[in-house]
Amino acid sequence: MSGVLIVAGVADADFAEEVRKTTRGLDIEIARALPAGEQRTVLLVWSAAQPATVADVPTLIELWSQGRLVISRRDDTPLPLGLGDLETVPAGAPARETAFKLLHATLAPGDAAEASGSPPAPPLEAPTPEPVAVVRPKRRWPIVAAVAVLLLVVAGGLASWMQLAAPLPMAKSAGPEEAALRRIEAETRMREALSQREQRSGEERDSRLVAERAAREQPRPTAAPPPPPPPLSSAQPTDDARIADLERQIAALSRERAAGTSEGLSWVVWAAGAGGAAVTAILLLLFQRQRRPSVVGIASMPAAKPVPAAALPPDAAGESLFVSYAHHDRLLVDPLVHEIEGLGRAVWIDRTGMTGGPGWAGQIARAIKGSRAVVLMASPSAYASDQVVRELYLAMGSKKIIVPIELEPADLPDELAYILAPFQRHALAGDPRTMLMRALEKV
Repeated sequence: MSGVLIVAGVADADFAEEVRKTTRGLDIEIARALPAGEQRTVLLVWSAAQPATVADVPTLIELWSQGRLVISRRDDTPLPLGLGDLETVPAGAPARETAFKLLHATLAPGDAAEASGSPPAPPLEAPTPEPVAVVRPKRRWPIVAAVAVLLLVVAGGLASWMQLAAPLPMAKSAGPEEAALRRIEAETRMREALSQREQRSGEERDSRLVAERAAREQPRPTAAPPPPPPPLSSAQPTDDARIADLERQIAALSRERAAGTSEGLSWVVWAAGAGGAAVTAILLLLFQRQRRPSVVGIASMPAAKPVPAAALPPDAAGESLFVSYAHHDRLLVDPLVHEIEGLGRAVWIDRTGMTGGPGWAGQIARAIKGSRAVVLMASPSAYASDQVVRELYLAMGSKKIIVPIELEPADLPDELAYILAPFQRHALAGDPRTMLMRALEKV
């Protein structure tokens, strides 16, 4: 089919006319309502005055699956269930942007050619892959860490060598505290020396007094002159000599303290260097192990993407079960899918999080049309999912059997009551394998 249909309400007539003038060269018709079974490319101008109703949703979804639907919003009025997550031209966008989208959909309608003809077999899940050897990507952080540790070791060695090569501190270069300590010690020694000299002088004086008193009490013919005071012995150091000796002792102690500190620091630095070298060796070993190929198990591999239908065996066409579910329920759905596969049934299931984008439309439509039946994993999340609702509408349009499996009780929306009315719902209770066998025995 050729041509374009713009569906717009009375309030949006001016906008529709502006879009038509912008896209000159196309056979464009403006209508107030959407005809049933429309096959042309459709621009739906959506606003509070929109003309579309719930009855138009199946036609709109079929057009979406063929890449022939463009929706341009004029305000924030919500779209019907099943269309809510589709890509739209946002409200307030100029008519030129809408015209560009419409022109693109008209000239390149995506998968319309494939969807309009006889659909090929739907893609199935890829077979379980064997563990493969995967070369992990190179990591730069071990090299950076090793270089940093080596730099620290070199810096520590240089600091230790500079401290060992530096001259020992002399007494003159001592700090204010050591100088004050030397002065206090020197004054203390000086006082002790003066006290000892005064004590000796007092003893000598007392001895002379005692000798004089004894001499007076026993007079002699001739008095002998008093002995001269003993000369200072050269063995007794003077105060200056004692102070100098004290300063030499303090300087020697300072040198010993500095040498001990330098030696201790040197041992600390070289111990740190040895530890850094050990850490570097460990990091390099880990880096070498990271570069080796390692076997990645199936559990650590990403979920397998569906393989193209052309790669399937001929007898697989039309035998698969299309699983429709909300990704919020994936933890409940995966075990049931494995049970279905354990029954020997082929399954088509989306594990990549498909959205309403145009790239997935033809793939979903072909998978549903080429399937044997549609298994609905029913839940409140599924009933509220636009993607699930679209899949059910496509299943109804393709006259497919729908097998509802109730993951949890939920009220059926009015939009889906007509679609699911002919089919029996199966509650998830008891043995899942037995329940699935009973639900799929006539499919």
